[in-house]
Amino acid sequence: MNPVLPFLGALFLQLVLAFFTMEDARSRGHNSMGWFLFVVVFGIFAVLIYLLTRGQKLSKSEMIERKKDRRDWEPIVIGYCWTLVAVAVLLFLIDLVR
Repeated sequence: MNPVLPFLGALFLQLVLAFFTMEDARSRGHNSMGWFLFVVVFGIFAVLIYLLTRGQKLSKSEMIERKKDRRDWEPIVIGYCWTLVAVAVLLFLIDLVR
């Protein structure tokens, strides 16, 4: 077994966990990009910390107020992460063909 495959699988899982944590944090009005980066760096431990500290979801009116403050760089980071996922999948497929 190629030693790159477990690494790519772990990277993919880490990015998926980070993405879902970011989306949940956004729905609760937290700093979604901060939580995303925290999960990317610290993995499952960060997810456990998030689950213990996340609080309740916001109402529609509270979400509208918070969206006005949303940062412009979040879509850029999300696009970058999906690019990393695409590269990891391509490397995996290339490895399967060899």
